[in-house]
Amino acid sequence: MNIADAIRDKRILRFSYGGSLRRVEPHVYGTDRLGQELLLAWQLGGGSESGTSVGWKTFRVPEMVAVTVTTDSFPGPRPAYKHGEHVMTKVIAEL
Repeated sequence: MNIADAIRDKRILRFSYGGSLRRVEPHVYGTDRLGQELLLAWQLGGGSESGTSVGWKTFRVPEMVAVTVTTDSFPGPRPAYKHGEHVMTKVIAEL
């Protein structure tokens, strides 16, 4: 299973990023105008370079280490999520 499958199946992802373990609800996976792979997700917990461990985060996919699709699911998009409002120019998967 990969990131796109996790979005489709509404599965929580776990990975290390910036030296901290993260648990996230993936919402959009795609690339920006430079072709960089990105993931927009709601972080449920774990570390954060910004100091805020819960909330919306955009991750550079190549910097995500030991990505695991968990068996834990989430109900769907967060209420504040606005479909199509992100920095990605090419969407691979979106809730």
